Amino acid sequence: EATGAWGHRTVVIPPGSAYHGQAKVYVAFRYQGDYADIWALDDIAVRPPGASFELDHISATPEMVQPGTSDVALTITVRNSGDAAAGAMAGTLTTTDPKITITTSSASFPAAGLGAISSSATLFHLAVDATHANNVKAPLMLTLNDGSANYVVPLELNIGALAAAHV
Repeated sequence: EATGAWGHRTVVIPPGSAYHGQAKVYVAFRYQGDYADIWALDDIAVRPPGASFELDHISATPEMVQPGTSDVALTITVRNSGDAAAGAMAGTLTTTDPKITITTSSASFPAAGLGAISSSATLFHLAVDATHANNVKAPLMLTLNDGSANYVVPLELNIGALAAAHV
């Protein structure tokens, strides 16, 4: 069953379907329209049913994070892009960057219904070593847990003159 408006479709395999729970399912696309010589597909995601989270935005203070910044405060906002609501969540922020120290790694997030956003109720804090490379994207990972499932949201924090943070 396909639902959605122009430019976005969500395909749901309903419980009880012969395809639901299968290890391998093939998906085909059929074009209908007047411009068959110029059509494209992008941003296709296949995931199990339930809540799923992606980055909506990060707010950093200070706005421009430089090498040597000893206290960066982050508010992280995620969007539930799945097909089910999630309860209130505990969030844990980690990084693989050895020159970033996360000093406050946990925050709570309110429940998020379908399509809803949820922002960290308290700030995450981190410090950037003075010898960190400038004008790079530092990898961060937010793990959310609502008591029944873990949701992993990859993030990037711009260090230096790059624009604001993003995924």
